[in-house]
Amino acid sequence: MTCNPNWPEILQELLPGQTPQNRPDLVARVFRAKLEDLKDQLLNKHILGKVGAYVYVIEFQKRGLPHAHFLMIMKPEYKITNADHYDKFISAEIPDPAKYPELYQLVIKHMMHGPCGHLQSSSPCMEGEPRKCRFRYPQQFNDKTTQADNSYPLSKEKQWNRERDKRSMLTAFFERNKTDLRARQYLYKDFPNHYTWNASSRIWNPRRHGSMTGRLVSANPAGGERYYLRLLLSHISGPTCFEDLYTVARDMVLKDIALFLQSMGKNLNDFDLPSLNAATTLESRGFREVQEEHSIIVEDEHLHGPGGTGKTFLYKALLANVRSRGLIALATASSGVAANNMPGGRTTHSRFKIPLNLSNNSMCNIKKQSGTAQLLQAAKIIIWDEASMAKRQAVEAFDRTMQDITGVRLPFGGKIMIMGGDFKQVLPVTRHGTRAQIVHSSLRMSPIWSSMKKLRLRINMRAFTDPWFSDFLLRVGNGDEESLDGNFIRIPDDMAIPYTNENDSKDALIDAIFPSLQTNGTDSNYIISRAILTTKNDHVDEINDQLIERFCGEEKVYYSFDEAEDDKNSLYPMEYLNSLNVSGLLPHYLRLKIGCPIILMWNIDPSNGLCNGTRLICRGFQRNVIDAEIAVGQHAGKRVFLPRIHLCPSEDDMFPFKLKRKQFPIRLCFAMTINKAQGQTIPVVGVYLLDSVFSHGQLYVALSRGISRGTRKVLVKPTKTFKQDGVYTSNVVYREVLSDDCI
Repeated sequence: MTCNPNWPEILQELLPGQTPQNRPDLVARVFRAKLEDLKDQLLNKHILGKVGAYVYVIEFQKRGLPHAHFLMIMKPEYKITNADHYDKFISAEIPDPAKYPELYQLVIKHMMHGPCGHLQSSSPCMEGEPRKCRFRYPQQFNDKTTQADNSYPLSKEKQWNRERDKRSMLTAFFERNKTDLRARQYLYKDFPNHYTWNASSRIWNPRRHGSMTGRLVSANPAGGERYYLRLLLSHISGPTCFEDLYTVARDMVLKDIALFLQSMGKNLNDFDLPSLNAATTLESRGFREVQEEHSIIVEDEHLHGPGGTGKTFLYKALLANVRSRGLIALATASSGVAANNMPGGRTTHSRFKIPLNLSNNSMCNIKKQSGTAQLLQAAKIIIWDEASMAKRQAVEAFDRTMQDITGVRLPFGGKIMIMGGDFKQVLPVTRHGTRAQIVHSSLRMSPIWSSMKKLRLRINMRAFTDPWFSDFLLRVGNGDEESLDGNFIRIPDDMAIPYTNENDSKDALIDAIFPSLQTNGTDSNYIISRAILTTKNDHVDEINDQLIERFCGEEKVYYSFDEAEDDKNSLYPMEYLNSLNVSGLLPHYLRLKIGCPIILMWNIDPSNGLCNGTRLICRGFQRNVIDAEIAVGQHAGKRVFLPRIHLCPSEDDMFPFKLKRKQFPIRLCFAMTINKAQGQTIPVVGVYLLDSVFSHGQLYVALSRGISRGTRKVLVKPTKTFKQDGVYTSNVVYREVLSDDCI
């Protein structure tokens, strides 16, 4: 290793008028730093293999530039024992300037000897009579590396003087494509129709008499690699090298993978995939995210809209207004369903990289130099719908992150933040949480709440045509509806389905919500415009199983692949793993029919509408993918393929082992839980309350999903008897979270 006086670390520290020879102290320090790095590469990182012993000396030349000589004895398994081993570490070939321009320049500048000999007899290396190079250049050409006894190896070199001899018809085809733009439009098999092969000079020449019929010798499948190479040549026009054949569209697939991972808050490094080059990464990271927001189609919307609009319509109007001026407006929501209702909508966890496990000091997983940070910096306004569903720790984490990114110590870094929601609806889910813990996790208990300006939309547009029912919903949500025995309220008679026994009453509810299912099952609008809501997943599965039985068509059943991680001794039988069915985990078996409604249970591709809670129609099933059509939101009508994915329960302490299940991330959605329905508008709604609601806002959410009083039906299993006639059910309301004085 020799010191280079042109190292930038040396040159940038020199004073005006100084040369490296004037600063031996600086030269020695930089050389030692680089020498230590070389030792680390050789001895610790083992770039040439593991070293058994080594020795080195440092020599100082008369002109003041030091250099080091290393001698290393490799461990037996890393010793070079034959000529092929040399070629793995040493190349005596000049690199191709087109493929490796930087390496080519380094070799030409630092590793070339001469000219000497008869080309320049006065060269300092020439000595004696007759004059010869003391380094024995030019040396004999070697077409392969050889190793003689007790001598240095003779490395193979490029055949610079025999370019013509090594050209084949294929490599000459590559060369022609490099210089002839017209040639690039032809496939290799069509090339003889327009060019002729000159066997003496071994080049392709254009035909003089126009296009004629020519042919290449055919390649037989028995030819192996030659045949497969011909297949590639039959599909790629204008290749200039072999690399063009095996890198079609370059990093196209890797770029797509990077974008999908980025939308999920991950990157290529998390999965040990090859890295994209810096320019590509910058494009796909920062500029691409900003460009996507700019490219969102803006439709003209007016605030004077028809009935049936509400917060979502207001969001759309705001987004259209800001984006029409060429500014960036970010649309996000706590749930995938609400996000899909807005142009360019994404879930907050996806857009803001909010961590799953939150604490009081959490920060979002956004780096200052990332594309997401650039996007947030450029945003004019940020909308967060269904903020009432988000834990205060998530909002506070985003607040801290925005202040860090912008450097502004104001709420959300001084950005215009529009947060919407309804605290009468379901609050953030807190596992095994008490009432006090659930209330404490609400946004209204955050210090940020006091700095917000509150605006209220007071008219329920879903029930606008029925003022009495609109007021009834408000009373239910606020806990002001007349009640018996604390919190039991009466369901309007025209909405209630009488309870006789569990099976008959359930059949009556199904018939009321899905009349003539076998006749109308092929109508997508009929299927997606109705659903039955209930409190627990057990009831959801029960109703879905009953309705898929009634649904016409051939049934397909998909079974999951289950395993207990690190269970080397197979302590847990497969039958036991298959039987596990808990919240947040996909079912072991999935029953489907063409045309049935399904709901996505995981964020797969939020930017294209595939969010947790997206409802779809099954259009086909294959062994490893399900063909589906998005049925709601901005992407309604789009056909997608859904793959199997690995999922684990979100709570690590649920089992004494880590369960890993591979299954399609969907469920049937003839029925769904009340919590899953939040944020959706479903024209025809049935509410199945075999068990009473158990959390704040559930009854309000269930009753307010439909668009009219006449399309809501409620089945309640009586748990208490009252003297008054009618159907009564429990209504859980946490009044403290509705109070303006809650903080």
